Amino acid sequence: MKKNPLIVFMILICSTSMTLAQDSLKVTVDQLDSLFVKNSLVLLAEKYNIDAQQFLVQQERLWNNPSISAEVSAYNWDNQSAFDAGRNGQKIFTAEQLILLAGKRDKRINMARFDAQITEQEFYSLTRVLKFQLRSSFYSLYFSQRTVNALSEQFKALDETINTMDIQYRKGNIPYGDLMRLQALQFELSTLLVEHRYRIEEDLKSLRILINTASVILPVMNENSLKKYKLDSLNAEALIEIGLQNRSDLKAQQLYLERSKMNYRLQKALSVPDLRVGGVYDQAGSYIQNYVGVNVAIDLPVFNRNQGNIRAARAIIEKEELYYTNKQLEVRNEIYMSIRKAQESENLYQSVDKKFANGLEKINGGILENFRKKNISLIEFVDFFQTYNSVVNQLNELNSRRIDAYEELNYNTGKELF
Repeated sequence: MKKNPLIVFMILICSTSMTLAQDSLKVTVDQLDSLFVKNSLVLLAEKYNIDAQQFLVQQERLWNNPSISAEVSAYNWDNQSAFDAGRNGQKIFTAEQLILLAGKRDKRINMARFDAQITEQEFYSLTRVLKFQLRSSFYSLYFSQRTVNALSEQFKALDETINTMDIQYRKGNIPYGDLMRLQALQFELSTLLVEHRYRIEEDLKSLRILINTASVILPVMNENSLKKYKLDSLNAEALIEIGLQNRSDLKAQQLYLERSKMNYRLQKALSVPDLRVGGVYDQAGSYIQNYVGVNVAIDLPVFNRNQGNIRAARAIIEKEELYYTNKQLEVRNEIYMSIRKAQESENLYQSVDKKFANGLEKINGGILENFRKKNISLIEFVDFFQTYNSVVNQLNELNSRRIDAYEELNYNTGKELF
């Protein structure tokens, strides 16, 4: 029989997957989490950013360096001597130290601390996002592989049946319409398999990047471990409070607000001029020989009192207050939405009659044999075949989306609830 090119392509994919499985990494979801924390290049890179911000805090703690200067006589016209800096010559030495007033140094240190804390919370927020992506890809991969495994068995069985019917058609025992109907059914199944294999490849790509590996990842799942995803009683207000306490992006926004307030205090402090204190030694250029003096200098705040920066800092506080309020609103609504999705997914999952799914599986084992023995018609066989494939696909989709809804609730509360 001349096979459809897509069917041949599917067979090649199956054989390729078996080859790839030889270099595979079997992991549970907990093991995957550990590999993610240990190997993720993105997390490792962001940790350096945290270190950099801590070093900037140390930098702000440092005092300003003193400045010194020296001046010597270039040419003494009286004795026609160049660089006359000896006992009877002239030289001047000065030293000066800048002293910050109005607590500017402490305020700058606090600003740097806020920047470091914001960077740390943004790191936690990034970890939360990537971990949610990791879990979603893991469960999507697991249930897609279950679907592919089940449908691949259907594909093989159907292919054998088509080969048998093709022989009967060539003998003139069956009409071509019956054979074509099964070929169309096989094409429909192969298209569904390709869609799931594309999804598997996308999930594998995400997982490989997240844990920094080139291996084929095979999710290992203990069905009992899925029982932790259940909805006993979820109090919306309690979960919202958990989210307000644990969400790292909300904490970062709060830190932005506190930082803006600190910046406002810093800008007000900058309106106070700083003091420069120094000393001078003048060997022969003053009213006495070997003059030693001290000097104090300060700018007069006549024109520039940092008015614009103070007003701008005040406006930024108002902006950050609005952003913080909006972020709280986002957290509340995201948790409400996650609760609703989890409830709806759970209700749909519980509404599925497990006996129906198990019964369908048992019937599937004998339906093909009954068709070959002509105990059922082609129409009955095709109808059951399509129903079985659809149910397998939808049940795995339902399981994947149900777990994804619970993981989204973990994500939106910022805490491992399940």
